[in-house]
Amino acid sequence: MDDEKILGIEGGGTKTAWALVANGAIIESGKLPPSNLRLTPPDQIAKIFRVLPRAVDRIGVFLAGCATEEDRAALLKLARTVWPKANIVAGSDRDSGMAACLRDRDGIAVNAGTGSSVTGRSGRRIENAGGWG
Repeated sequence: MDDEKILGIEGGGTKTAWALVANGAIIESGKLPPSNLRLTPPDQIAKIFRVLPRAVDRIGVFLAGCATEEDRAALLKLARTVWPKANIVAGSDRDSGMAACLRDRDGIAVNAGTGSSVTGRSGRRIENAGGWG
């Protein structure tokens, strides 16, 4: 849909960056306090989420420290408390880094922020180094 509002959120040890997109253009963006899933308490992450735009259709929320399927489920559950009707995808900053750099192609992506990690993909095989796993 052309009129869909899409919210992208990426959090780490220094900040949480976000952008709201509609009709292919960024209409609002900003930076908030850190939101590393392993270092930031869930109530603080929820507090950060609650100041973000609410009227959205789709959300991608990717936080450092979101390393396992259990982490993804917990992050998704937390996001759904704020945006119960949105279509939400949750994952790690590794995932958003790979998507931004490579889309579906093979290659290597480096995250170099407060923390650092390297992720490589060849076909269905994915290897990680650094980070939380």
